[in-house]
Amino acid sequence: MIILSAGCSCAQNNSEKDKSLHFAVKGEENLYIKLKNGELYLLENEKKIWQADPSHDIENIVVTDIDGDNNTDILVSFWKYGSFGESKPFWFEGEDDEYTNHLFFYEIRNRKVRTRWGSSKINIPIEEMEAVNVEYKGKIITALKIKDEQGIGIWIWDNWGFTKTDLPV
Repeated sequence: MIILSAGCSCAQNNSEKDKSLHFAVKGEENLYIKLKNGELYLLENEKKIWQADPSHDIENIVVTDIDGDNNTDILVSFWKYGSFGESKPFWFEGEDDEYTNHLFFYEIRNRKVRTRWGSSKINIPIEEMEAVNVEYKGKIITALKIKDEQGIGIWIWDNWGFTKTDLPV
């Protein structure tokens, strides 16, 4: 299933990994986001200038402006082994090798991609997600509509992570 909403937004689920998706980056000439065979990259004039970690099993992507700064953002739900990478928190003991679901927020600025935020393990994995415009605190904002095994909810970006709201879906 491919869902287009809220401008240049897209969601792709795991069963469509063999499909290729190509998005122009808002305000940037010859700059494109491409998802093909489960690999996500940023292209400039068809040359790869950034690639998401190929060990991440990408399940869903949304391309939108989630933080309202008029720039293109990429939200990626993926599976990977381990939750912390090189630096484990002091309270964590044992091996960090569980295969878990994560949500990352990448931002594109000055023709470069950087990780703005990344979740630890998500206890209730994301099944599907899409960008939606909602009214929140008197303003229209872009939010994530996320489906998981508990149902569908609206999640907003709150400057350091996503918060589930009680907004109707």
